[in-house]
Amino acid sequence: MVSDNLEYFTTSFFHTPQEIRNEISESGLKLEELLAVESLGWVIDELTEKIKDQHYRDKIQKIITSVESNTDLIAMSPPSAIA
Repeated sequence: MVSDNLEYFTTSFFHTPQEIRNEISESGLKLEELLAVESLGWVIDELTEKIKDQHYRDKIQKIITSVESNTDLIAMSPPSAIA
């Protein structure tokens, strides 16, 4: 949803990966894995067209898989998955 209301952004809270880990631990739950959901695909120009090429898709999938749980890069992914 797109809005012209600039207050939406300023009232949001964004966790760092460490803050997510701490919050889960403090709740008594066990964090098994923290993964990027959208990963780095969103930064690739014309991704929809490029992934039609099987060789390119395999290559980018290998790269995404190798970085999806990297703590330094998780914050680049809009949402994260908690398992």
